[in-house]
Amino acid sequence: MAAHTIRFYEERKLVSRAARSNGGYRIYSERILDELGFIRRAQRLGFSLEEIREILTLGRGGKPPCARVAALCARHLADIDRQMAELQTFRRGLLDAERQAEAGCGFSREGFCKAIMGAVS
Repeated sequence: MAAHTIRFYEERKLVSRAARSNGGYRIYSERILDELGFIRRAQRLGFSLEEIREILTLGRGGKPPCARVAALCARHLADIDRQMAELQTFRRGLLDAERQAEAGCGFSREGFCKAIMGAVS
């Protein structure tokens, strides 16, 4: 992970502040490495940094974050389901336009492809 990303996370209190060597270099503890790994995994699951901060705040405060994580997962899954439905509709329209174009659908007086003109928007 890039140093500027880690500094960004430190400023936003997503990770603990790193200790410094005598030369001023950051020394990353196991805890910080674990925090960075957690953030990376949470981002791969689609959680925003604000959501990750919320989860970390609960856990660091001694409260199990599981219920909040479950609620966030449910919301993200609903968003994904909606996006997948939209993509399926888009795909059907594109397949229909492809079929019409391959069948030689023709074009209008203005030069517009009829497959595109008749496609679902």
